Amino acid sequence: MDSFCPRCRLVEETCLHALRDCPKVAAFWRSVLPKKLAPKFFNGDDVTVWLETNLSFSEAAFFWPTFFGIAVELLWEWRNHFVFFSEDSWHYLDLIEIIYLRRKDYMRAHASHNLMTRNLL
Repeated sequence: MDSFCPRCRLVEETCLHALRDCPKVAAFWRSVLPKKLAPKFFNGDDVTVWLETNLSFSEAAFFWPTFFGIAVELLWEWRNHFVFFSEDSWHYLDLIEIIYLRRKDYMRAHASHNLMTRNLL
């Protein structure tokens, strides 16, 4: 197995390339980015800083850290599915729908937890 990105075959694959910079992944991010994040989202080459910045961003109209975390997990899953099963059947619009459904489930579970915790006190 070589070190080039298995999806675009343009550059050596790094975690940041797989999760942000690969053209297929970048198209997804461009379609969902909050306007306040867009100018700096693709800057920098430190994956840890990129993850921390997005997981702590709270100025977006919807809960960006939750959306972002679910998106990163699904993008990694998508990448692994392609690498290990040679299937690239997902489209970024499918990912958006799955992310919103998972986010909705997460928010519902979070609200239930808060309600249960409040009732126990």
